[in-house]
Amino acid sequence: MMSLYDLPAYAWPAITGLVGALIGAIASYVGQLGAAQYSAKVAMARQRALDGPREAMLRHMLDEALRNGLKWRKLWRLSLAIGASQEETARLLIAIGARGDISEEAKDEPQWGYVKAVGYPPIKAINNT
Repeated sequence: MMSLYDLPAYAWPAITGLVGALIGAIASYVGQLGAAQYSAKVAMARQRALDGPREAMLRHMLDEALRNGLKWRKLWRLSLAIGASQEETARLLIAIGARGDISEEAKDEPQWGYVKAVGYPPIKAINNT
Protein backbone atom coordinates (compact mmCIF):
# COMPACT_ATOMS: atom_id res chain seq x y z
CA MET A 1 0.00 0.00 0.00
CA MET A 2 1.26 3.43 -0.89
CA SER A 3 1.52 6.11 1.79
CA LEU A 4 1.18 9.85 1.38
CA TYR A 5 4.95 10.19 1.63
CA ASP A 6 5.38 8.02 -1.46
CA LEU A 7 3.42 10.40 -3.72
CA PRO A 8 5.44 12.25 -6.33
CA ALA A 9 6.07 15.96 -5.75
CA TYR A 10 3.89 17.01 -8.71
CA ALA A 11 0.79 15.38 -7.08
CA TRP A 12 0.83 17.61 -3.99
CA PRO A 13 -0.43 20.82 -5.67
CA ALA A 14 -3.31 18.84 -7.22
CA ILE A 15 -4.25 17.26 -3.89
CA THR A 16 -3.99 20.61 -2.11
CA GLY A 17 -6.18 22.22 -4.79
CA LEU A 18 -8.83 19.49 -4.50
CA VAL A 19 -8.91 19.73 -0.72
CA GLY A 20 -9.13 23.53 -0.92
CA ALA A 21 -11.96 23.32 -3.47
CA LEU A 22 -13.83 20.86 -1.26
CA ILE A 23 -13.44 23.07 1.81
CA GLY A 24 -14.49 26.13 -0.20
CA ALA A 25 -17.59 24.36 -1.53
CA ILE A 26 -18.62 23.27 1.96
CA ALA A 27 -18.02 26.75 3.38
CA SER A 28 -20.01 28.33 0.54
CA TYR A 29 -22.93 25.94 1.08
CA VAL A 30 -22.99 26.57 4.84
CA GLY A 31 -22.74 30.32 4.23
CA GLN A 32 -25.68 30.23 1.82
CA LEU A 33 -27.78 28.32 4.35
CA GLY A 34 -26.95 30.87 7.01
CA ALA A 35 -27.69 33.76 4.67
CA ALA A 36 -31.02 32.21 3.65
CA GLN A 37 -32.04 31.76 7.27
CA TYR A 38 -30.99 35.32 8.08
CA SER A 39 -32.87 36.79 5.15
CA ALA A 40 -35.98 34.78 6.08
CA LYS A 41 -35.80 36.16 9.63
CA VAL A 42 -35.36 39.70 8.30
CA ALA A 43 -38.32 39.27 5.95
CA MET A 44 -40.51 37.98 8.80
CA ALA A 45 -39.45 40.90 11.01
CA ARG A 46 -40.32 43.36 8.24
CA GLN A 47 -43.67 41.63 7.74
CA ARG A 48 -44.49 41.83 11.46
CA ALA A 49 -43.48 45.48 11.50
CA LEU A 50 -45.94 46.18 8.67
CA ASP A 51 -48.75 44.04 10.10
CA GLY A 52 -49.40 46.28 13.11
CA PRO A 53 -49.99 49.54 11.23
CA ARG A 54 -51.91 47.74 8.50
CA GLU A 55 -54.22 46.07 11.02
CA ALA A 56 -54.76 49.44 12.71
CA MET A 57 -55.72 51.02 9.38
CA LEU A 58 -58.11 48.15 8.59
CA ARG A 59 -59.73 48.48 12.03
CA HIS A 60 -60.10 52.22 11.49
CA MET A 61 -61.71 51.72 8.07
CA LEU A 62 -64.15 49.06 9.32
CA ASP A 63 -64.99 51.11 12.43
CA GLU A 64 -65.57 54.19 10.27
CA ALA A 65 -67.88 52.19 8.01
CA LEU A 66 -69.87 51.01 11.02
CA ARG A 67 -70.19 54.58 12.31
CA ASN A 68 -71.61 55.52 8.90
CA GLY A 69 -74.10 52.66 8.99
CA LEU A 70 -72.19 50.39 6.59
CA LYS A 71 -71.38 46.82 7.57
CA TRP A 72 -69.19 45.95 4.58
CA ARG A 73 -66.14 47.46 2.87
CA LYS A 74 -64.90 46.44 -0.56
CA LEU A 75 -61.73 44.36 -0.49
CA TRP A 76 -60.05 46.30 -3.29
CA ARG A 77 -60.47 49.55 -1.35
CA LEU A 78 -59.12 48.03 1.89
CA SER A 79 -56.22 46.51 -0.01
CA LEU A 80 -55.40 49.78 -1.75
CA ALA A 81 -55.52 51.72 1.52
CA ILE A 82 -52.96 49.53 3.28
CA GLY A 83 -50.73 48.91 0.25
CA ALA A 84 -51.03 45.14 0.28
CA SER A 85 -52.27 42.43 -2.05
CA GLN A 86 -55.83 41.25 -1.66
CA GLU A 87 -54.56 37.94 -0.26
CA GLU A 88 -52.44 39.73 2.34
CA THR A 89 -55.34 42.05 3.17
CA ALA A 90 -57.64 39.06 3.66
CA ARG A 91 -55.09 37.48 6.03
CA LEU A 92 -54.96 40.65 8.10
CA LEU A 93 -58.74 41.03 8.08
CA ILE A 94 -59.17 37.53 9.47
CA ALA A 95 -56.61 38.37 12.16
CA ILE A 96 -58.68 41.36 13.33
CA GLY A 97 -61.97 39.46 13.42
CA ALA A 98 -63.51 40.17 10.01
CA ARG A 99 -64.98 37.88 7.41
CA GLY A 100 -65.81 38.01 3.74
CA ASP A 101 -69.32 38.41 2.36
CA ILE A 102 -70.56 35.26 0.61
CA SER A 103 -73.76 36.75 -0.79
CA GLU A 104 -74.52 36.86 -4.50
CA GLU A 105 -74.00 40.65 -4.57
CA ALA A 106 -70.41 40.24 -3.38
CA LYS A 107 -69.48 37.57 -5.93
CA ASP A 108 -67.93 40.03 -8.39
CA GLU A 109 -66.55 42.49 -5.83
CA PRO A 110 -65.52 40.82 -2.56
CA GLN A 111 -66.32 42.78 0.57
CA TRP A 112 -65.45 42.32 4.22
CA GLY A 113 -66.91 43.31 7.56
CA TYR A 114 -66.45 42.64 11.26
CA VAL A 115 -67.95 39.35 12.41
CA LYS A 116 -69.38 41.23 15.41
CA ALA A 117 -71.32 43.47 12.99
CA VAL A 118 -72.35 41.04 10.25
CA GLY A 119 -72.43 37.76 12.17
CA TYR A 120 -71.71 34.38 10.69
CA PRO A 121 -73.37 33.27 7.47
CA PRO A 122 -76.23 30.78 7.80
CA ILE A 123 -75.18 27.14 7.36
CA LYS A 124 -77.53 26.81 4.37
CA ALA A 125 -75.70 29.63 2.58
CA ILE A 126 -72.33 27.98 3.17
CA ASN A 127 -73.50 24.58 1.93
CA ASN A 128 -75.00 26.02 -1.26
CA THR A 129 -71.75 27.60 -2.46
